[in-house]
Amino acid sequence: MSLSQSNSPAGAPTDDDPYLWLEDVGGDRALAWVRDQNAASVSELEGSAGFASLCTRLLAIYESDERIPNVTKHGTYYYNFWRDEKQIRGVWRR
Repeated sequence: MSLSQSNSPAGAPTDDDPYLWLEDVGGDRALAWVRDQNAASVSELEGSAGFASLCTRLLAIYESDERIPNVTKHGTYYYNFWRDEKQIRGVWRR
């Protein structure tokens, strides 16, 4: 049967999908695979030259008082989530 003749919706997993087990996002096998992938990625990133300085620079940008707030509109009001030294856990502002 060709793809055009399939009875399943486009993008739907089929029984012959070798990665169907990844759909069980809370399953032990899927979580173990994710942990392995994360460990490989972290090892690769941390091993690259300049990674530590990049992290320091990006953290300084993220924590800067000069950053522009991300604002969204809901109904007639505008909101943003803000974190700073006074609001360590963050606060929703309207």
